[in-house]
Amino acid sequence: MWILLNPNNVLSPSKARKMSLEDIERMVLHMRDIDPTNAEIVKALNTHGPRNLSLIAKKLKLPSSTVRARFSKLMNNGRFWIEALPNRSKLGLSPMIAILECHPNRMQQLQGIVENLGYWIYIARCYGKFQGLHAIFAFPTEHRENAEAYFEEAKKSGAISQAQLIWITELLMAYPNFQWFDFEKKAWNFQWQTWIEEVLNTSSYKLPSGFLTSEPNTAEVDEEDLEILYEVCKNAQVGFAELAKKLGMTPQAVRYRYYNHIVERGLIKRYYVWLFPYHPNMADYCGFVIHFEDESYLRKFASSLADKPFSIYYTKALKE
Repeated sequence: MWILLNPNNVLSPSKARKMSLEDIERMVLHMRDIDPTNAEIVKALNTHGPRNLSLIAKKLKLPSSTVRARFSKLMNNGRFWIEALPNRSKLGLSPMIAILECHPNRMQQLQGIVENLGYWIYIARCYGKFQGLHAIFAFPTEHRENAEAYFEEAKKSGAISQAQLIWITELLMAYPNFQWFDFEKKAWNFQWQTWIEEVLNTSSYKLPSGFLTSEPNTAEVDEEDLEILYEVCKNAQVGFAELAKKLGMTPQAVRYRYYNHIVERGLIKRYYVWLFPYHPNMADYCGFVIHFEDESYLRKFASSLADKPFSIYYTKALKE
């Protein structure tokens, strides 16, 4: 199992330093806008997306003008951003995580090898136990063997010293959650012992579909559907009029395809609000590969991650 966490602002030795006044101001501004109402709006956005602010207002029993004003302020201040997450399995794609190690002198070469391959979703530098790159890919399912062969050749060339390739189920993004946030003190209270007890004592699992096994490739898509999906994934808030202009279609045709082809067929898994516990510049991001003795332990641990404020995404290795 792979998990990426945003921990309790624990700085690595290379970044350890005293907080400056600018750091403190940045932290205060980041926390200031987190109040109970904004928290409920953020949680609702994960379910209904940014196109349904009127519905969110109705669900929360708030004036529509209040929800729109708060949403605009949070977006304009850069407190969060919203991403549409595609259902890659329905697009015939198999996700893979690659942990690639190399000599520091060959880092630039490794970066080029990864970027030139294409199909990557995310690339980040790794420090600590793994010196190299962490990358997430989504390859056409029928070309999985070719992807493995590509990294094997890169390893033979010396550009990669070690490569850990993990074919995974669907990436699961944790929902922003504020149960550990003190709205009065504007501070997080990380209840580690509570989490431990939850994992040890849980008797029910909250595992979404697609976690334990890959979902079948069942959707029918054409080029216009893919173009609309591509633009929505680039900008979750793009309007139908703007899409129509880009794609040479009428707004009515774009709207019909969006709701009847993309939404109805489940090509968008869900929307995700990126709102971190701390300002991104003041936190480390830590990835873990975790092995379990049996599936029951995996289920217990994984089911606890969906509502934790430090959890960003998690996934399961196929057939492991």
